[in-house]
Amino acid sequence: MTIINTDILVVGAGGAGLRAALSARESAPELKVTVISRGEPGKHGVTATACSDRMAFHVSFPQSGQHLTESWRAHAIDIYAGGCYVSDPNLAELLAKESADAFYRLANLGVAFAMGPGKLPMQFITDGSRAPRACYTGPYTARDIEKALIDAVGQTDIQIIGNLALASLILNPKGEISSALCISDETDEWLTVNAKAVIIATGGPGSIFEHSVFPDRMDASAWWAALRAGATLVNLEFIQFGLSSTETSLACSGSMMRALPMLRNEKGRDLLEDVMKIAPESDPVELLFNKGSSWPVSAESSTHAVDVAVHRAIERGEDVFLDYSRNPDFVDAAYLNKMFPEIVNKWYTDRSILLRANGQPVIPYDRLEKINPQVIYWFREHGIDLKATPVR
Repeated sequence: MTIINTDILVVGAGGAGLRAALSARESAPELKVTVISRGEPGKHGVTATACSDRMAFHVSFPQSGQHLTESWRAHAIDIYAGGCYVSDPNLAELLAKESADAFYRLANLGVAFAMGPGKLPMQFITDGSRAPRACYTGPYTARDIEKALIDAVGQTDIQIIGNLALASLILNPKGEISSALCISDETDEWLTVNAKAVIIATGGPGSIFEHSVFPDRMDASAWWAALRAGATLVNLEFIQFGLSSTETSLACSGSMMRALPMLRNEKGRDLLEDVMKIAPESDPVELLFNKGSSWPVSAESSTHAVDVAVHRAIERGEDVFLDYSRNPDFVDAAYLNKMFPEIVNKWYTDRSILLRANGQPVIPYDRLEKINPQVIYWFREHGIDLKATPVR
């Protein structure tokens, strides 16, 4: 059996693991740091593969300005509330308080976040935030962060070993972790890593769900090893559920919903009818529009009716699609009756996006092309022409 000796073992080579390894190296340069990862580091795992229309990195800045008007405390409260107040409040505070420092560190490493007037970061509302906090580079924000961190680690003497899964943590007679028993995903060879400290920084158990956009081999084996060794589990509720493309694994949030596509089944039936049965007091157009800022599903928002309707359709054996070639029936009705909700009208007007042209409503594809052409290009690169092919 191969034996590796190190001072600090980091399990996981995503954003959390690479950042932890860099911090350990900077704090104690005399110590040896080793990172192990399932799959090829930088190309496998959630950070390296996650995509959405605009993948979000949440930041609260200290300065005031058009988008940057609230403190990190409000940010922390939103994180804590999003976990139904059972998540770790200390971690919520840390994430919010240090978010600006993390942003500038990543920017200095080469992550090209979108910038607006006055060279202030562009931000938008999503993920349950009450104010614009989401910074982004585009659909590949997470991948851009992963690449920057991989490059930074590559400039150090940090050791990275890929295709290695943690199987068990070994305790010494004092009950302290002394080593990690690992297995190669390629050769099934067992390997022991002796370490003075172990940091678990792996993704969640995506493989346990029937429908998931997690990459393969995401079974949270490191979680179970830590639990068997006596660790306490917190923040399990950080797992997110939301509308996603089954063919590309892209999270269909933000602009993809604000373009007001038709939500339909394989027979062309408009599923907004089902949505309105769940939330009968809501305006259907406003509900679909607001879904763009409430990904993932949240019981606190009436837009959860969209997720529930989609889930029920899938349970009935139906295929569900976002169709950008057709307007939902309710959108056509709102146009004919000149009853678009004020929030929708204002949002489109502020961005000089037409809801109608030549006396007729424009199709969702045309709206999306104005709102976020990057996501159209992204789907095209993955073999899907949104103007002709719906997103399953």
